[in-house]
Amino acid sequence: MNIKTLAIAAAAVMTAGAAQAADLGHPVKAAVDYVKVCDAYGAGFFYIPGSDTCLQISGYARASYLAGSSNSWLTNTNSPLKFASSPRSASSWTTATEIELDFDARTNTDFGLLRSYISIEADFNGGGQLGTNSTGFNMNRGFVQWGGLTAGNTETFFTHYTGDADGLAFGEMAPDYHTNVLAYTFAFGNGVTATLSVEDSTLGNRVSAPTASNFTYGGNHTPDVVAQLAITQAWGSAQLSAGLHQAYSNNAALVNNISKEGWGVLGYVGFNLPMIGAGDKIDIQASYSEGALDWVNSQWGPQVGTGGIVGDATVLTSGGSKLTSAWGVGVGFQHNFSSTVFVQLEGGAAGVTGYTVDGLKGSSFNQYDAAMSLGWTPVKNLTITGDLEYRAVDFTSTTKAEWTVKDADAWIVGLRVKRSF
Repeated sequence: MNIKTLAIAAAAVMTAGAAQAADLGHPVKAAVDYVKVCDAYGAGFFYIPGSDTCLQISGYARASYLAGSSNSWLTNTNSPLKFASSPRSASSWTTATEIELDFDARTNTDFGLLRSYISIEADFNGGGQLGTNSTGFNMNRGFVQWGGLTAGNTETFFTHYTGDADGLAFGEMAPDYHTNVLAYTFAFGNGVTATLSVEDSTLGNRVSAPTASNFTYGGNHTPDVVAQLAITQAWGSAQLSAGLHQAYSNNAALVNNISKEGWGVLGYVGFNLPMIGAGDKIDIQASYSEGALDWVNSQWGPQVGTGGIVGDATVLTSGGSKLTSAWGVGVGFQHNFSSTVFVQLEGGAAGVTGYTVDGLKGSSFNQYDAAMSLGWTPVKNLTITGDLEYRAVDFTSTTKAEWTVKDADAWIVGLRVKRSF
């Protein structure tokens, strides 16, 4: 008996069984609940069988290939591709693979939309600035929203601009970091919202490298408090943010332990540019802070050994500490030549002042970034992008003497292949 004969026999048995059940008065029930499309929240949502919850599953896989200069940032020959202790250990090229899975579940309730969002990712990097080799999953975002309430891990409500170029190696010059939040957003209509957010301050703390001016944080006593006013309309969007961040030290000498309130302000505006091309846009963001460096820039370039050159405050030899001030501005522009070819341009400048011993006048540096990405989407959800990135750091003479550093610049060229779903 061959396979075809067996299949026919099995079908006959199943048909006979179903007919017998019908004869006995028992209805035949389908073994599978078919997935039903949910169009209330956009494309890709479907009802979870047996529930009134709509779910969207999305994600991507991205491979990156990078090559760049091995110029020294500092005298210990840190490379833009690998923070190295000697020129021979610096990298001229590296690779990275990243995957991400996103789950968006939504249910309408009598008190507003109930939503949970889970985003997990994993990276396998070839070292260098992108990080050490890693194959473990980690949480990218995870939060619950109910009406205006947001609780969980997401990007700080202080920022808005996330750049137009997705996945640059140097990273965008903006306060782009995730933290745990408890926030409430008030919607006033016509695209106007106001948000008050209480956030975990430890995820935005920045301490300097171990030196005489090292500032270290103590326990977490006061959360960050962020207020945001935003508007989103057909022309684009705008946002104004302000926040408080406590600098609570834990230095060796009790005379240097302090508790000061840092602060920051941010302004953003983004314009849609359909008169240039469909989907074209420009984003501009500027910020200033004292005692809260990550509210200006989460991608400060200079490094000393295994620690950053800058901290949220510096120790004073006379006792106490001084808050570090920072400023930054970032611009992003995207133009679509066609439905399959686009270019993304990014640029930014940022500076830090008063981070050496006693907050000496002139102890500062400026950082400048520029990037261009040329992308091609040959088929839907597949994007191939070529990148060119540049970063320069300019130190004052006071900084060079205190930290034994020198001015430096570096460039990176990259190729990225990304498949989204």
